[in-house]
Amino acid sequence: MLVLVAAGSGVTLAVASQTQVNFPNVVFKLVNEPNAWLRISFMRLPEIEDVAVGRFIAFMQDGVKSHDLF
Repeated sequence: MLVLVAAGSGVTLAVASQTQVNFPNVVFKLVNEPNAWLRISFMRLPEIEDVAVGRFIAFMQDGVKSHDLF
């Protein structure tokens, strides 16, 4: 993802450890806002079954529902 960001194709979230590595043309910005939120879109091919992807989607849906975000 950071390669795409470096190419100017958008932004991504990164964990703190990734900020320790030098990525040319990538600037890391700390989001230190107690009420910060972002919209997440996830796309996949429906004919490809992947247990991990299904669990991730369920996890995100549960989080949204439990926090009244949608």
